[in-house]
Formats: sequence, C-alpha cells, structure tokens
Amino acid sequence: MGQNNDIQLQEISIFEGIEGLEAIRDSWDKLFAGMDNPTYFLEWRWMYALQKWLIEVPLYFIVLHKHGEVVLILPLQLNHSNGFNIRNQIISLPAHKHSAHSDVLLNSELATKNDVRRAIDYFTQKKGIQWSHLLIDKISSKSDFLGIIQESDAHFSTKSESAYFDWPSGKFDENLSKKFIKNIRRLGKRAEKEKGALEVSFVNSAGFLEEACETFFDIEASGWKGEEGTSTAIKYHPELVSFYKELLVQFSTDRSIQINILNISGQAAAGQLCIKLRNTWYILKVAYQESLKSYGVGNLLMLKFLEDTSMDNSMAEVNLVTAPEWADRWHLNKRPVYCVQYFNSGTRGRLAKAFLHSKKKVRGLLK
Repeated sequence: MGQNNDIQLQEISIFEGIEGLEAIRDSWDKLFAGMDNPTYFLEWRWMYALQKWLIEVPLYFIVLHKHGEVVLILPLQLNHSNGFNIRNQIISLPAHKHSAHSDVLLNSELATKNDVRRAIDYFTQKKGIQWSHLLIDKISSKSDFLGIIQESDAHFSTKSESAYFDWPSGKFDENLSKKFIKNIRRLGKRAEKEKGALEVSFVNSAGFLEEACETFFDIEASGWKGEEGTSTAIKYHPELVSFYKELLVQFSTDRSIQINILNISGQAAAGQLCIKLRNTWYILKVAYQESLKSYGVGNLLMLKFLEDTSMDNSMAEVNLVTAPEWADRWHLNKRPVYCVQYFNSGTRGRLAKAFLHSKKKVRGLLK
C-alpha cells in the first residue's frame, strides 16, 4: 500500500491528564501486552501514579492508529529552556527523579519513525507549540522505541547504566564472586550470634503491604536520608508517600509489587521495594538500618532475595533499575541508558542543536 493511502488510514488523537489516561486504558493495556520489551514504567498503573502524585503539569498522550489498530502511544510533557536569548518549548517524555527511566509504547512491527514524527507534528500544531526538540532522557538500550529513533537525526549520549543479575546457566551465583558471597554469609552468622535470629519476609498480599511499606519508610529514614541528614527520605515528603502507596494499590491487584524486609531478632534491618513484570523483578528502592550497617544487612537481604527468586524457573532477571556504586561489588551485568535529543527541523531546532553543541564544547575545554 502506498504511503499516501497509509497516511489516510491513520488516526491521531490527543488525551490529557488523569482523565485522558483513564479514557485510553484499554488501548494502553492492549498495546502494552503485545510489546516485546515492556518495562514497569510503561505500565498504565505506573503512569497513573506518576501523573496523579508527582508530575504537577498535565501530561499529554498522543495515540496513533493504523488500519483501526493502535500502534503508538506517545506520552509527552512540556518544558521550557533558554538558549541564544530565545525561550524554547521542549517536549519530553514524562520525567521525575523517582522515575528512573522513560519510554514509549509502540507496536515495533508496525510503528515507524515517520509515525513518531507525525504524532509530534499533530500534537504541536494542535496545541500551537513552537518546539525546539524532543528530550528523551534515561531510555534503556533494550527499548523498542530507541531502535526507531536511532534511524533519525538525533543526538545520542550515554546517561548512565542499569545493573542486573541473571542466571543463564540456571544458577544465580554462577557469575558472582564466591569470596564475596562467602563473606556475606559470614556476616549473617555473626549477626545471628551477636544480635539474634535472621528472618526475611517477602510481602505481596494487599492486606499486609501497607504495614510493610511503613516499615520500609522507617528503615530508609534511619540513615543519611533522615532528619539528622538530608531529610530526603520518602516519609518526609507527602507526595512521595502518596505515590508509593498508590503503587501498592495499583500493583497489588495481581501481586506484582512486593516489599522484602530483613529482620534481626525482630528489628527491621533492611528493605527492598520491588515490582515484577513477566520474567523480571525490578528493585525500585533499597534501604538499610544505619545502626546495623556493619553486618552488611543490605547485602544479606539481596542474597536471600536472589536465592528465593532463582528457585522460580519462570524468572530470568533481577534488575536494579540503576547502577549504584555498591552494586559493583556484586560484579553485575550492565546495560547502557541513554539521553536522546531529537531536534525540530525548523529554526528553533537548529538553534537548540547549536546551543547543545556549544555547551558540549565549553565543557570539553573546562576538563
């Protein structure tokens, strides 16, 4: 079929905010279910919690159909910047520091880079937006959307990494340092001898999740994130508390959210907040009791979780989402995470691109 006929058989719609999300849930879930590489942050439930509690501006959802079938849902957020004394409107994927990655829902067999461009053009024209570029921050190398935009004239830079455990040979500790594992077990025995019995709870039942969540918040606030430190712990920020409790409500329906707690003689020592999707566990947040740090309680809980997870033959990976420094001791596999900037072909886009390159050159000179 020719391109003109193909365009004629396309339908593009714009939905906005919470009400828009609710209106497209069926289409969202259907498209998500057919994706080859879905991730938890592409779940409708995650986006709902993000929009409801953390992103104050309304998000836009551009939905593109081909031949009556939804093939692309592009979630967008409006931002502003100044360059060369021009105030630019930047469109970006939804972003927040408590959402470590971003991505786009699409049918990888049917969606093309031209579809993405048409969706952006439709949105910006309908809303009267003089945009300079599309900012795609923190997108994983596994993303199907990344494969599409790599074919376009975009600027790519490595942002960070995502670390993960896997067990292709069937043994979770096949690629791990035997000496490191032995040392964790030794610290566990010392903790039992000096402090008391170790007990791990894997909580995923709706009736017990909220109590486990409060325990996790308390553990996180026990250290440098607490009142005597940076006060950045979740429990001191009502919007973050509401966000994570919303996740409990949304993801507990199919037990795909879990909170792991390590107790030593009844005292909460370490915690993990996790979401499961298909054959992968994602550890969104970790915390440990500062007073028990010398026993390596965070590593003890990680080891217990890995042992438990590896007994489920359907699970293939435990993903840390980011790549924190402490994870280097586990010698994990890592995937690159990129920042991509896709520039408008007009004057604003060319100026924004020039401004980006000039900043990059200045940073290079200052090194």
